[in-house]
Amino acid sequence: MKRIKYITVLLIALLSVSLGQIKLRAEEQFTPQSFMFEKTLQVDPHVELPNLQFNYEIMPETLRGAAKQDNDMPILNGIKDGVKMESVSFGKHDQSDDGKILSKKGNIEVDVSKFSKPGVYRYSLKERAPELHSLSKNNETYLLDVYIARKNGELQPYAVTIADRKEQNKVFRFASRISSHDFYVSKQVEGNFGDEEEVFQFSMKISCPFEDDRKYVAYSVDGEAKTKLDPIQANQTYSFSLKHGQKIHVLGVLNDDKIEVEEIDANTNGYQTEVKNKFEHIGEDGKEMIFVNKREHIVKTGVKIEIRPYIMMIGFALAGAYYTLKK
Repeated sequence: MKRIKYITVLLIALLSVSLGQIKLRAEEQFTPQSFMFEKTLQVDPHVELPNLQFNYEIMPETLRGAAKQDNDMPILNGIKDGVKMESVSFGKHDQSDDGKILSKKGNIEVDVSKFSKPGVYRYSLKERAPELHSLSKNNETYLLDVYIARKNGELQPYAVTIADRKEQNKVFRFASRISSHDFYVSKQVEGNFGDEEEVFQFSMKISCPFEDDRKYVAYSVDGEAKTKLDPIQANQTYSFSLKHGQKIHVLGVLNDDKIEVEEIDANTNGYQTEVKNKFEHIGEDGKEMIFVNKREHIVKTGVKIEIRPYIMMIGFALAGAYYTLKK
């Protein structure tokens, strides 16, 4: 009898432990996750990254007719202000010199007080990127599902997913790229009196519409020799000089930047100056603005030939010959 009682107590204890473990596992399944998303930004080498902020617009999705998930779970209209995504910002302090992909994570905040019952609530999601021509934009509209579950009698957020993707409780990503270009300014001297050793002075200004403290990488190119110059400061005048065959190479220029180059010595000292392929905005790599100084000179000898005396001499000779023959 005692043995039966002992076995009964033991079975009850084991059953209690098993039920507790089952309850614990069930509670673990409904433990709210840390809802995150990832923003990546690929930056071309030589670009000094401007300050960029990416915002996210989430609006309740109004469903037309009944909508269900694969597990037959009904989908409900999103609740206003029920979910938010924080902004993500990048700047020069985030940048490396090798142009690698930058990455930051942001929080997805679910305000459970806005929801009155468990369910799957659907929203539309758009990324709002800065208005830069050099920045690729993500114009896709996503469907965001927010899972609200009940735990211990209280509503709690359970998961946030992108609809039609098997990424429940996983980080989802938004990717962008900021691209840049390079250009050259070169000097050519032509003409029979052009001096290829003469030095010509230039000024350059690269206007950046959104920041004053950006800098651009510059090199002096003379044949095969390439020398790094002081950085070019945005929105300030940069002075440099070139001889025949020399170039200045500028990198990290965005499509939003405006380029102004002027030859200070243009059309002086007998030269006629022509600018080939002049441009203000850049949309491709390797553009070259060529300044051609040409100086031609036709030599005037000052020797004039007067033919009238020779005509008179020939006339006298003919008259003399006629008079002699007539005699």
